[in-house]
Amino acid sequence: MMNLCRSMLKNIRELIVNLNEVYGFIIPFKGTNELIFKTKVRDQKRQSGARCDQASKKETIKTLNSILTSVKRDDNSCPTTLFSEEVVKDIGNVELCCYTELVLRCYNMHRVNKKVWFVQPEYAQKILDHLKN
Repeated sequence: MMNLCRSMLKNIRELIVNLNEVYGFIIPFKGTNELIFKTKVRDQKRQSGARCDQASKKETIKTLNSILTSVKRDDNSCPTTLFSEEVVKDIGNVELCCYTELVLRCYNMHRVNKKVWFVQPEYAQKILDHLKN
């Protein structure tokens, strides 16, 4: 049991050190079984992340574009195309949130810029707690 705790603490430390400026995570919603997707700006203390589904479409596009512009990629393994309100006029905010989550998971899987872009649910709350201090 002690080895498991040490291993988790080591993983959390490594995740925190390598967190991208903007990252995403899935976390339980206040005492329910519902899991929600949030994005967070790493350096914003006391903030527990923004629920993508509650943001305006304009804010979601802004967040998504800030993620997409933070990467310079030469291959086509992950998306990098920016969005405008005109381009996504027929797409709902929930769909943009899903796309944002998938982009973050893709960047994370490919270790883009050697950063952590998406935090697994089992680590999310511990990392938030640590970053609030």
